[in-house]
Amino acid sequence: PATTLHPNSSTVSIGDYGKLVALLGKAFDGTGQAGSTLPVVYDEFGVQSVIPPEKASLYTGTEQTALTRPVPEETQSLYYTQAVQLAFCEPTVEAFFVFHSVDETNLAAWQSGLYYPDGTPKTSLAATRLAFQEAHRGVVARCPGLKLTPKPVARLRGGTLSLSSDLDARYVAQLFELPGHLVTTLRGQLTGGAKATSLAVPKHGPTGKYRIRLTVQAAMNAGPSAVVILPLP
Repeated sequence: PATTLHPNSSTVSIGDYGKLVALLGKAFDGTGQAGSTLPVVYDEFGVQSVIPPEKASLYTGTEQTALTRPVPEETQSLYYTQAVQLAFCEPTVEAFFVFHSVDETNLAAWQSGLYYPDGTPKTSLAATRLAFQEAHRGVVARCPGLKLTPKPVARLRGGTLSLSSDLDARYVAQLFELPGHLVTTLRGQLTGGAKATSLAVPKHGPTGKYRIRLTVQAAMNAGPSAVVILPLP
């Protein structure tokens, strides 16, 4: 997917994003319909894998190898990962669907799943799953011009600050005594979508006279930081 481009044909694949957007713009920009800004969904992207001998009994029929060119499972996961990386960097892409999740049993059909027909996973599952997880976390690829801002969630309960983020991020937590004296600073990292990190709030004086200022910045493809101000109750 990273090297297969089609500049001189009507085919559009994941690597042809610039061509696709240009065609949409040519067709619809300036009309009542979205054109170059139209949300894109990639559907039915499938890479067939070679069936290992120990799983052959799960399938029937004959594989059309001259047409489908099945690859080792390691290559399948590499191609799925590359496709996710490409799609992640393409600004108007909203979704990406792998075709299939589970192999079809008829060898004349598609064995592009990440599971065999008996429900057991292929060796390609782990790397492909990680690629999708890292896309959600904002770290599957470095993208020119992409600037991400995390959406942190911060809560104070007693003497504990709970902090989480949708994206992988770096945080700086600063405790201020009002009107603006910096008491202490805590720094760390967050994994997107993971269980909240708990931080002990440093000892301080009378409540109502202190604030915590959180600055959270994406770990990759960093844009403007998210800033959260929490008054100490």
